[in-house]
Amino acid sequence: MTMIKIETNVLKRMIKKITIISDTAIAVHTARTLSVTTIDPAHVAMLEIKARTLNTPGAQKKEHPMNFETLENLIKKIPDMGKPSKKTGAKDIVKIKPLKTHMKIEHPLIMFTQGYPDMGNTTQPRLPRMTMKITAMISTRQLKAFVSMASKETDAISITGNSNGKLTAEYTDTDGLIRETDLAGQKGTWVKPSKDCPRGDIRSLYSLDYLKDILSTIRSPFITIEFSIEYPLIIRFTETGVEGNFILAPRIESEDNEEKKEVGTGTKKKPRDILKEIHKMISDGRSPGEIAAVLEIEEKLVTGLIETDPNIKTTQSIIMSLAEAIDIIGAATMKKRETLERIIKLGGKLEECTTEKMKDDIRKEISALTWTLWRTQK
Repeated sequence: MTMIKIETNVLKRMIKKITIISDTAIAVHTARTLSVTTIDPAHVAMLEIKARTLNTPGAQKKEHPMNFETLENLIKKIPDMGKPSKKTGAKDIVKIKPLKTHMKIEHPLIMFTQGYPDMGNTTQPRLPRMTMKITAMISTRQLKAFVSMASKETDAISITGNSNGKLTAEYTDTDGLIRETDLAGQKGTWVKPSKDCPRGDIRSLYSLDYLKDILSTIRSPFITIEFSIEYPLIIRFTETGVEGNFILAPRIESEDNEEKKEVGTGTKKKPRDILKEIHKMISDGRSPGEIAAVLEIEEKLVTGLIETDPNIKTTQSIIMSLAEAIDIIGAATMKKRETLERIIKLGGKLEECTTEKMKDDIRKEISALTWTLWRTQK
């Protein structure tokens, strides 16, 4: 079996980031890296992280389920050993040896074993690949401080940018006053709008609970953020021995009732009822066309969403996402309806694709659009 060797401080920083998203995850290790891709149970935040390991010649790529919460409770108790001891040559390194039924974990100060968590048929989630309108490097300390202030008065902040290089974060306090910070005003920061960035503000709203937890784990002085209108916020970080990115779903702002327009006819079903129907029909082997007919929705919408993830037939979370998207159709605003219509058209185009690359490009766009719909707040 291949042994994973990693510096203790690098492992500590990696685990701290993972555990704010999930307790367990699939770890992938190679001769030089240990990587994890995971998503939180509510499908609001995702993480893709890679840590540097000490070179293990000839090591092959392996995957193992790991309980990072338990590992963190043990690893965080290990004190910093500093430089290698001249007498003993002991180095501040953790060695993880995956065995058939458990993992053997060694450190100069402690040795223990850890069983594999039962994760069923879980596989590494696929992160949506999206092209954003605004990319910027900002001060981690500045955003942390602003988020800390905002969290005492509200539960979300908005981030706004434009093609002229503007980049601000703001929130409304308990007195109804707008508080704002200029994220592009610090030395070393920059803003790069995309070539197709439209005129006017690019603005999106994000949950402070998640954002505060995410930022608390990042030690690098600068982070790179990417976002678009009502699209996820990507936070890229690079630290000594660790790099990766968080993806935080947007919070869709509610619109005035008079702006809402009804789409479709019939009684609007509750998401829980729709979920039960979809789950049963998929388990019974019903086709997308049959599901669409029963629920009185567009077949191409069902096809498009199912094509986005081939595991939808067995993945409960994706089934829930489909149920939520269908639920939106019952009473959608114009903006949401346009997004749904775009998904429907893309679902239809999948049938016309002649190459896998064309299909993959369409699936990526569907994935980005449905990600926004998953977190729609009605």
